[in-house]
Amino acid sequence: MENFQFQPAPVNIEHIVNSVATRLHPRIQSRRQSFIVDLPDSLPLARADKQHLEQIMLMLISNASNYSTEEGKIRVTAWKNGKDNIVIQVNDTCGGIPTEEEERIFLPHYQIKRTDGKGGLGLAITKFLVELHGGKIWLKGRDGQGCSFFFSLPIAEEVS
Repeated sequence: MENFQFQPAPVNIEHIVNSVATRLHPRIQSRRQSFIVDLPDSLPLARADKQHLEQIMLMLISNASNYSTEEGKIRVTAWKNGKDNIVIQVNDTCGGIPTEEEERIFLPHYQIKRTDGKGGLGLAITKFLVELHGGKIWLKGRDGQGCSFFFSLPIAEEVS
């Protein structure tokens, strides 16, 4: 961990989402999934470490693609929440996450009961990185009807 760096600065969310979308485009296209970005023009800059914010978005969008159906939809939206935060939402068409498992999904190696394979560290690391920024992460999953991951980031202070 001695090489771990955290350097928050003003970051444009749209640039990060577009960068991650470009990296994941071949995978999303191979699964014939739709990828929709719906960000307001008036979205303020976030105070974030660009590299770690890309990791957060990469994990959430990659998971959305992995767990969504072929020809499913992945949607990224964001909005200003109050005067201090931006909320970013990644919505997908996966099978959903049962309500009783929503809190545990961020634990290392946790795997929801109905999926095959092993749980990993991705969402635990994502949670760590979001909280390092001073934000929070949560989800709303409707069993059988998709899932939405949300996370908040502080708004960058305006320089006058």
